[in-house]
Amino acid sequence: MLFKLDCSDMVKLADSFEVTADAIRASRPVVLRAIGVQELAWAFQDYRRKSEGGEGGDGIKWKPISDQTIKNRIRRLKVYKAKAATVRKARKALVSGRKKLARSASIMRQSARNSTEYRNAAQDAAKAGKACPVYPCCVP
Repeated sequence: MLFKLDCSDMVKLADSFEVTADAIRASRPVVLRAIGVQELAWAFQDYRRKSEGGEGGDGIKWKPISDQTIKNRIRRLKVYKAKAATVRKARKALVSGRKKLARSASIMRQSARNSTEYRNAAQDAAKAGKACPVYPCCVP
Protein backbone atom coordinates (compact mmCIF):
# COMPACT_ATOMS: atom_id res chain seq x y z
CA MET A 1 0.00 0.00 0.00
CA LEU A 2 2.83 2.40 0.76
CA PHE A 3 4.37 1.68 -2.59
CA LYS A 4 1.15 2.65 -4.42
CA LEU A 5 0.88 5.87 -2.48
CA ASP A 6 4.44 6.78 -3.26
CA CYS A 7 3.91 6.06 -6.96
CA SER A 8 0.83 8.27 -7.18
CA ASP A 9 2.73 11.06 -5.40
CA MET A 10 5.56 10.62 -7.89
CA VAL A 11 3.10 10.79 -10.80
CA LYS A 12 1.59 13.99 -9.38
CA LEU A 13 5.07 15.43 -8.94
CA ALA A 14 6.01 14.51 -12.52
CA ASP A 15 2.78 16.09 -13.78
CA SER A 16 3.53 19.30 -11.87
CA PHE A 17 7.04 19.34 -13.37
CA GLU A 18 5.53 19.07 -16.85
CA VAL A 19 3.09 21.89 -16.15
CA THR A 20 5.93 24.02 -14.77
CA ALA A 21 8.09 23.25 -17.82
CA ASP A 22 5.22 24.22 -20.15
CA ALA A 23 4.71 27.50 -18.27
CA ILE A 24 8.42 28.28 -18.48
CA ARG A 25 8.47 27.40 -22.19
CA ALA A 26 5.49 29.69 -22.81
CA SER A 27 6.98 32.62 -20.88
CA ARG A 28 10.55 32.19 -22.14
CA PRO A 29 10.28 34.70 -25.06
CA VAL A 30 8.80 37.36 -22.77
CA VAL A 31 11.47 36.85 -20.11
CA LEU A 32 14.32 36.77 -22.63
CA ARG A 33 13.01 39.89 -24.34
CA ALA A 34 12.83 41.72 -21.01
CA ILE A 35 16.38 40.66 -20.15
CA GLY A 36 17.63 41.75 -23.59
CA VAL A 37 15.92 45.14 -23.37
CA GLN A 38 17.42 45.75 -19.93
CA GLU A 39 20.91 44.79 -21.13
CA LEU A 40 20.58 47.12 -24.12
CA ALA A 41 19.49 49.95 -21.82
CA TRP A 42 22.54 49.39 -19.61
CA ALA A 43 24.84 49.25 -22.66
CA PHE A 44 23.32 52.50 -24.00
CA GLN A 45 23.77 54.26 -20.65
CA ASP A 46 27.35 53.01 -20.47
CA TYR A 47 28.08 54.22 -24.02
CA ARG A 48 26.57 57.66 -23.31
CA ARG A 49 28.63 58.01 -20.12
CA LYS A 50 31.85 56.98 -21.92
CA SER A 51 31.17 59.16 -24.99
CA GLU A 52 30.85 62.22 -22.74
CA GLY A 53 34.26 61.46 -21.22
CA GLY A 54 33.03 59.61 -18.12
CA GLU A 55 33.95 56.19 -16.81
CA GLY A 56 31.83 53.22 -17.81
CA GLY A 57 30.58 50.40 -15.62
CA ASP A 58 33.59 48.30 -16.67
CA GLY A 59 36.05 50.97 -15.49
CA ILE A 60 37.11 52.05 -18.99
CA LYS A 61 37.26 55.77 -19.74
CA TRP A 62 37.21 57.39 -23.21
CA LYS A 63 38.03 60.88 -24.28
CA PRO A 64 34.79 62.68 -25.26
CA ILE A 65 33.50 62.07 -28.78
CA SER A 66 33.55 65.29 -30.80
CA ASP A 67 30.56 66.71 -32.66
CA GLN A 68 32.42 66.37 -35.96
CA THR A 69 32.88 62.62 -35.37
CA ILE A 70 29.14 62.21 -34.85
CA LYS A 71 28.39 64.19 -38.02
CA ASN A 72 30.84 62.05 -40.02
CA ARG A 73 29.22 58.84 -38.73
CA ILE A 74 25.79 60.08 -39.73
CA ARG A 75 27.02 61.03 -43.21
CA ARG A 76 28.22 57.46 -43.76
CA LEU A 77 24.78 55.99 -43.16
CA LYS A 78 22.93 54.70 -46.24
CA VAL A 79 19.69 56.34 -45.14
CA TYR A 80 21.42 59.72 -44.87
CA LYS A 81 23.03 59.27 -48.30
CA ALA A 82 19.68 58.44 -49.88
CA LYS A 83 18.06 61.43 -48.19
CA ALA A 84 20.94 63.67 -49.26
CA ALA A 85 20.51 62.53 -52.87
CA THR A 86 16.81 63.38 -52.70
CA VAL A 87 17.62 66.80 -51.26
CA ARG A 88 20.20 67.42 -54.00
CA LYS A 89 17.63 66.56 -56.68
CA ALA A 90 15.10 68.89 -55.08
CA ARG A 91 17.67 71.69 -54.91
CA LYS A 92 18.57 71.22 -58.58
CA ALA A 93 14.89 71.39 -59.51
CA LEU A 94 14.49 74.52 -57.39
CA VAL A 95 17.50 76.21 -58.99
CA SER A 96 16.35 75.34 -62.50
CA GLY A 97 12.86 76.61 -61.63
CA ARG A 98 14.31 79.89 -60.39
CA LYS A 99 16.35 80.25 -63.58
CA LYS A 100 13.25 79.64 -65.71
CA LEU A 101 11.32 82.16 -63.65
CA ALA A 102 14.10 84.74 -64.02
CA ARG A 103 14.15 84.16 -67.81
CA SER A 104 10.37 84.57 -68.04
CA ALA A 105 10.47 87.74 -65.93
CA SER A 106 13.20 89.10 -68.17
CA ILE A 107 11.20 88.29 -71.30
CA MET A 108 8.11 89.91 -69.79
CA ARG A 109 10.07 93.05 -68.91
CA GLN A 110 11.47 93.26 -72.42
CA SER A 111 8.07 92.80 -74.01
CA ALA A 112 6.58 95.35 -71.60
CA ARG A 113 9.27 97.87 -72.44
CA ASN A 114 8.54 97.38 -76.12
CA SER A 115 4.81 98.07 -75.67
CA THR A 116 3.43 101.50 -76.55
CA GLU A 117 1.50 101.67 -73.27
CA TYR A 118 4.76 101.36 -71.35
CA ARG A 119 6.53 103.91 -73.49
CA ASN A 120 3.77 106.47 -73.03
CA ALA A 121 3.56 105.85 -69.26
CA ALA A 122 7.36 105.90 -68.92
CA GLN A 123 7.63 109.15 -70.86
CA ASP A 124 4.91 110.76 -68.72
CA ALA A 125 6.58 109.51 -65.54
CA ALA A 126 10.00 110.68 -66.69
CA LYS A 127 8.56 114.13 -67.37
CA ALA A 128 7.03 114.16 -63.88
CA GLY A 129 10.16 112.63 -62.27
CA LYS A 130 8.31 109.52 -60.94
CA ALA A 131 8.51 105.77 -61.46
CA CYS A 132 6.39 104.15 -64.17
CA PRO A 133 2.82 103.71 -62.84
CA VAL A 134 1.89 100.91 -65.21
CA TYR A 135 4.89 98.65 -64.62
CA PRO A 136 6.57 99.81 -61.38
CA CYS A 137 9.13 97.00 -61.55
CA CYS A 138 10.42 98.40 -64.84
CA VAL A 139 12.25 101.60 -64.18
CA PRO A 140 13.06 103.54 -67.39
